[in-house]
Amino acid sequence: MSLDGKTTRWHERRIHEWTSPEDQHHFAKILRSADAILMGRKTFLAARHMIMLTPKRVRIVLTRHPKKYKKFSVPKQLEFTNASPSKIIQRLRTQGRKKIILVGGTRTNTTFLKNNLIDEMWITIEPKLFGIGHNLIASTKCNVDLQLNQCKKINAQRTLLLHYIVKK
Repeated sequence: MSLDGKTTRWHERRIHEWTSPEDQHHFAKILRSADAILMGRKTFLAARHMIMLTPKRVRIVLTRHPKKYKKFSVPKQLEFTNASPSKIIQRLRTQGRKKIILVGGTRTNTTFLKNNLIDEMWITIEPKLFGIGHNLIASTKCNVDLQLNQCKKINAQRTLLLHYIVKK
């Protein structure tokens, strides 16, 4: 995100156009380590041209209208659902999936945080200011305590990689 807390530049959807190569490398590494990746519909639509499916992990897209995206579905690799976040997590855990990554979007991040379903957060702070853009979470009442676990400079521009534990 930008220093002023924006996860998008203005209302552009292509985050990879302004994030550092080091952040993109870290993000790719995290995704490769996942058993499951969760995202909202808008995040899927913005990133679908870059998504590489594999039988090693399932990608689940949260949408109010899963039937609308049936043509994109690939069993056990790309699924669309309107199930509740807790039901999704419960199903994935039952399937033996341990490392579940949320790549969110504002609404999705907020829903999972409010339902106490996030254990840790990796946030990259790019030294940029946008003023306008999407926020990490929605402008709503939220009270989540975090504990900084690690802070690391990842490039010469002083981009910061922060790892937080969500205090339960």
